[in-house]
Amino acid sequence: MRIPPRELIVISFAVALTLLGDSLLYAVLPAIWHKIGLELWMVGALLSANRFIRFLTNPLAGRLVERFGLRKPFLTAVFVAAITTATYGISSGFVVFLIARCFWGACWSVLRLGGFLSALGLSTSKNQGYHLGFFTGFTRIGTLAAVLVGSFLVDYIGFSSTVWIFGFLIMVGGIVLLKEPIHDVLPPKPVPLKQPPHEDNSTFLTDRRRWMIYAISCMNGMTGSQLVVATLGLWLFQNFGENIDLFNMTIGVASLSGLLLSGRYLIEVLWSPGAGHLADRFSHIKFILVAMPLLCATMIFFSFQTHLFPGVLAAGVIFLTGTALRVALDATMGEITPPEHRSRVMSWYVNWSDLGNALGPFLAFQLVTSTGLDLVYRGAAILLAGTGLPMLFILRSTSNKMMLGKKME
Repeated sequence: MRIPPRELIVISFAVALTLLGDSLLYAVLPAIWHKIGLELWMVGALLSANRFIRFLTNPLAGRLVERFGLRKPFLTAVFVAAITTATYGISSGFVVFLIARCFWGACWSVLRLGGFLSALGLSTSKNQGYHLGFFTGFTRIGTLAAVLVGSFLVDYIGFSSTVWIFGFLIMVGGIVLLKEPIHDVLPPKPVPLKQPPHEDNSTFLTDRRRWMIYAISCMNGMTGSQLVVATLGLWLFQNFGENIDLFNMTIGVASLSGLLLSGRYLIEVLWSPGAGHLADRFSHIKFILVAMPLLCATMIFFSFQTHLFPGVLAAGVIFLTGTALRVALDATMGEITPPEHRSRVMSWYVNWSDLGNALGPFLAFQLVTSTGLDLVYRGAAILLAGTGLPMLFILRSTSNKMMLGKKME
């Protein structure tokens, strides 16, 4: 594996910085809400607002990049992200917080799309997965820093001072980015074909594949590793209580949950590029056909665990396979989409993924009181395997037909 292009490294670093403020809120807001003038119900609304707004801003981001190119929207999003982060420390009012979270959601639509397009535009067919995995993993350094360093800073210098520091760092990153070249990665749109799209067999097959990947991505977000991430603290609390005896010391369930989630982000940082490289080497769909059954089987195993160490080990495997599956899905979507259509197609792709990520935790917490967390995990694994695997086999068959058609031409 070679070092990715400098432009992709710079863009990934900028996006990692912008995640500092957002990730910090997930780590500390559930613990300090009463200190900054919020009520508990407001915490859930604030942490979800940026995801719901992205259902509108993801497609808008695609259109902005098509119209203005990548550089201007991306740079604007970095600077607005710095402002929204600093805003968290300026006001403790719910309305101001909510507005800032909505603006951040719009920024993330542009930033994530810009990273995907850069990774794909700077790639060949042999390293798309690696470049997408590098972007995914490198940006998680920002989340890891916010969870570990940011939480420590909040305890010692306060929430407001911490987010002001993070906002300043993001602003500095944006200023540095101004001096770096960010090239447009979309070629000019081709002249439309005279015949309707449905008359072209390859176009029809490609469209069908794209919608199946949309569906698989949504199902993965709703039932896969993201579900375990959202409910890991609840699993620990239900099985071990508020305090856990570990190596002759007592650790709070919240602290252990944060530690395990930090490990998950570290897995993303270290494993995403390698997973993308393996997906490139063995074909993206074949790689998914290995990762998805392993993820589902491990989730079912995890659902039966009432002991700490087997459960933690299973969670680690879930995080590994979930990261691999997501990177391979990203690469598959980039592979089947013509470059001139990538901005719009990828914006819809992340929209479906966001839909799954938003629905998964919401539905899980609604069902857990009546079914139990163990049945939620088992049902999610069966649902993902039962819907995702058949579509993957259809995708594989469709890919073979397209390759055969190209050879005959």
